Amino acid sequence: MTEESRQTEPELSDAEVAGLLDELGEITLEQIRGAHSKQPPGEFLRMQETTTTHREQVDQRLFADWTGRQDAAIDCLKKLPKPGQSLHIIAPGTFNGTDIIPAIIRLDGAKCARECYATTLGFSEGNVKLLAAMLDSGQVKRLTIVCSYYFAKASEKIYKQAETELVPRGVRLLNTRCHCKIMLLALDTGRRFTVETSANLRSCISLEQLVISHDRKLYDFHRKWIEHLFKRLANAKETA
Repeated sequence: MTEESRQTEPELSDAEVAGLLDELGEITLEQIRGAHSKQPPGEFLRMQETTTTHREQVDQRLFADWTGRQDAAIDCLKKLPKPGQSLHIIAPGTFNGTDIIPAIIRLDGAKCARECYATTLGFSEGNVKLLAAMLDSGQVKRLTIVCSYYFAKASEKIYKQAETELVPRGVRLLNTRCHCKIMLLALDTGRRFTVETSANLRSCISLEQLVISHDRKLYDFHRKWIEHLFKRLANAKETA
């Protein structure tokens, strides 16, 4: 509730308060009227500060509707969120999650992503080739991919293609019980971007949503649990 609305909102009459008391039960009129006067001034100030902070956070959310677009993400994305901001996007069924990587690099003005993480249910043969090309060109220096164990078994041919084409290029590839769709980009400019999305590293002719956040803490949060997966795998191999 804003300060302006507090000033213009009429007080409840005794009859209206009595009606509320009937609904609430054993609370007395004196308790209601005495509550505000007994509240320490500091408590009220803290509530005001919290409300202001929340309003500032909401203003950091940007929105984009790409559902009427048929071009690639690299053409749809025109502006990146500033530090602390997040961009919320609805994308059409033609959206390819991998395209967001070069789009972010280009708009940031970076030369490359020094570190890139991608978690996905699955990926396509075309996206394996796109990622290989990014690695060969130096656009992505270091790549880590986590996909679904189910995908690795059900689409064994595509998964083996990734093993053949990406692992020799230094990519860390892991399949596990994963349904997360996350992309992390640590750019050579020092900025960190996180993409949280419904989209896999392939198009599926369905509406997709994604949130691009410019937030180092969020980047570090996701990076930490992904790294934990690889450490757990390494420990399992040592004890096997």
